[in-house]
Amino acid sequence: MLIRYFLTLLFSCTFSFASIAQLNIDSLKSSLVESSPDSNRVKTLNRLAWNLRSIDPKLAMMYALQSAKLAQDVRFDKGRGDAYNSIGVIHYRRGEYIEATKAHLQALTIREMIGDREGMALSYINLGNVYSDQLNNKAAIDNYLLAAKLLNETGDVDRLSFVYLNIGAVFLSESKYDEALPYCEKAKAIAKENKDQTVEAEALNNIGVVREGQKRYDEALAAYQASFTISKSIGDKIEMTDNMMNIGNMYRHKKDFSSALDWHTKAEIQAKEISYLEGLRLIYKDFSNDYSAMEDYKTALGYHIRFKNLSDSLFNEENNTKFNSLMDKWETDRSEKELIKQQQELFKQQETDLVAEQRLWVIASGGIILLLFGGYALYANQKIKRAQLLINAQNDELQRLKKL
Repeated sequence: MLIRYFLTLLFSCTFSFASIAQLNIDSLKSSLVESSPDSNRVKTLNRLAWNLRSIDPKLAMMYALQSAKLAQDVRFDKGRGDAYNSIGVIHYRRGEYIEATKAHLQALTIREMIGDREGMALSYINLGNVYSDQLNNKAAIDNYLLAAKLLNETGDVDRLSFVYLNIGAVFLSESKYDEALPYCEKAKAIAKENKDQTVEAEALNNIGVVREGQKRYDEALAAYQASFTISKSIGDKIEMTDNMMNIGNMYRHKKDFSSALDWHTKAEIQAKEISYLEGLRLIYKDFSNDYSAMEDYKTALGYHIRFKNLSDSLFNEENNTKFNSLMDKWETDRSEKELIKQQQELFKQQETDLVAEQRLWVIASGGIILLLFGGYALYANQKIKRAQLLINAQNDELQRLKKL
């Protein structure tokens, strides 16, 4: 059953709770003109990228890429992690899963390096979304639970609404409607309390999916329409596209084929406008179902072929292999980094012990022993240098592995 449900895609603590309508994008653009190439400019570029992600994904990507480059130049790791996260979200929402995975792993690596636990939680949620779309629900749930653990540890319980929404979405993908509904309701309640219209709209849409799966079509249509109203008010074109697809499906169930085709045509136009490949793929399936229900099987077949061709380009063995390879390399890379970190700590302790030993020799020996100790100190320093060379060699090998 190809019903479009939402997975929440997250950016950073600063921007997740604010709706697009509440931000002055023109003001942010104007501030770039006079801004210096520093961390504040990185933050502005990130704000623009995030808040344009659904309105103008191409422009959003341009700002995100600029932010990532500038953040690296000015050594602002927090901003660089946020930029890669935004890049990953834009790729994901366009159905570009390999590129999305690369960007989210880059974001997570940076956030782990600087100890940004809140950012790590958001990255786990976004990686869980990619796993979910790859139909690896166990890995998706594992990532969501890692996110929930970090959010509870940091005291950010309000943001658990995102985790609830996404766990509910996984149950939806398995058509487990009774299990999904409580998570969708929890997400909606928290979002409404936080005045987070984006998540509220997503939760309403997912509740509509539950009701549709239960064949309670009037309730499903009401939920989809409520979600569309919010999505339209905040200018989120991707959510609006998904809402229009689902609304069209409800009119097909009600045998109102004219309204179904009208909603799906509007969804197709908007999906093409914002380069929303995953949405376009599902719209072709919806059109096929519309015309099949109208007994126009020739047109239905044409749309089914379009659906299958686009599905094959987005979900194929080559892409799955690339995706799994990326995850394996990243896990290996993380393990090697941890080993090198432990070795560095060991060498640092050895250096400390050597210095302490040197001091004891000076105190105990006096002038003549001090001369003899000079030779020992030289040997000790050489030992430390060799240890450092080993660390450098391991780092070089790690970089080489990354390029494989």
